[in-house]
Amino acid sequence: MDEFFYEDTGNQRSQWFDIDRQINVAVFAYVLGPTETWDSVHASFEGAGGQETLPGGHLGFRHELNFNDPNGVEWIEASRYICDDEGNTVHQVLASAPVDQRETALAALESFLANTRWIPAVEPVR
Repeated sequence: MDEFFYEDTGNQRSQWFDIDRQINVAVFAYVLGPTETWDSVHASFEGAGGQETLPGGHLGFRHELNFNDPNGVEWIEASRYICDDEGNTVHQVLASAPVDQRETALAALESFLANTRWIPAVEPVR
C-alpha cells in the first residue's frame, strides 16, 4: 500500500499507526484566532456533518474529502474535528487511504477516537 505522509506544517501534534488496519492517523491542532469560534470553524466546512458527540465523548463534526495523489490514485481524507475543553483550540484527527479502503480508514479513525486519552496541553520545558 502507498504511504501518505504530511509535510511539517507546524500544526501536526502526533501520528498513530493502526497496525491491524495498516492506516496512519494524524492529529493536528489549530489555535482559534481572536474572532474565531467553534461554530464559525464548523460553518466554514462545506459538506461537514452536523455537530455531534464523537467516539470518546468529544464534541465535534465529521468531514471527508477526496483527492488525487501525484500518480492519479484517488484518496479519501477522513477527518474528525474536535473542540478542546477550553474552547480555544480545534483538533483535527485525520486518516487517509486510497478510496477503495475508505471503510478501513474510517474504522481506524473511530478506534483512535474511542481509545485515546486526551491530556491538557502544557508549556514545553526549556
